[in-house]
Amino acid sequence: MTDSTGHKQVSDSQTNAHGNAEVPSNGNLNSVEILHDTKPQVYIGDATMDKDGTINLNLRRTADGINTSGQIKYRPGTKDYDLVFCHLGGIKPGEVKLVKPFDDKESCQKK
Repeated sequence: MTDSTGHKQVSDSQTNAHGNAEVPSNGNLNSVEILHDTKPQVYIGDATMDKDGTINLNLRRTADGINTSGQIKYRPGTKDYDLVFCHLGGIKPGEVKLVKPFDDKESCQKK
C-alpha cells in the first residue's frame, strides 16, 4: 500500500522490537517511514542493590543533561523504596541497572 506521496506504508507487523521499520527480505520497499520516536534513552546514573536489599542510586546528571554527582540509599521499608524499586523495573542484589529520569506519568508513581 502507498500513501499520497507514493511512499510504501509500513504496518506495525513490519517493525522490529525498537519500533523501527524493517525492509522486507525481497527488498521491495522504496522508502521507509519511521513509525516511532527514535531518540536515544537518556540515563541519569546507575543503581545497585546490596545483599540486604538496600538500593544505591549513583546519580551523574539531571534529567535535562546537567552534570551532577550524588548518591542516595534506599533501605527496604523506608519512604520511596517501593517507588524506586518499581522505577528501576526491579533489581536484584549484585545487579547494576541504568537509571532513567523519573516521569510524572510513570505507572509507579504513588496514587
